[in-house]
Amino acid sequence: MLTPLLASGLVVLLDEAAPSTIRAGRVHVERGFAPPRLVQDLRHDIDCLTTAGLFERAFSGGTSSGDDAFRNAEMCDPVGRDRSVGLWDAFYAVWERLHPGPQGVG
Repeated sequence: MLTPLLASGLVVLLDEAAPSTIRAGRVHVERGFAPPRLVQDLRHDIDCLTTAGLFERAFSGGTSSGDDAFRNAEMCDPVGRDRSVGLWDAFYAVWERLHPGPQGVG
């Protein structure tokens, strides 16, 4: 069963186990969030971007240099990246799922 949760004025449907899983510090996996083909395309996109050397160290707190005690991650600028490398549409499909509603309204 799906439970409606209020998030930023939008109704988001998550599995009813999501809140307790997240509160317990575990990772919630939303079944059906990304179809298998999208996951395959995202993996291909990441492989292409990695091969092209487009990933760099990600930092927390708006800093772009120095030690970061909060996060150990790599990032690739999704907007400024070369869209001829990999499958940009796969990234955009995930972006749409994470940011429902019209963009640029303000």
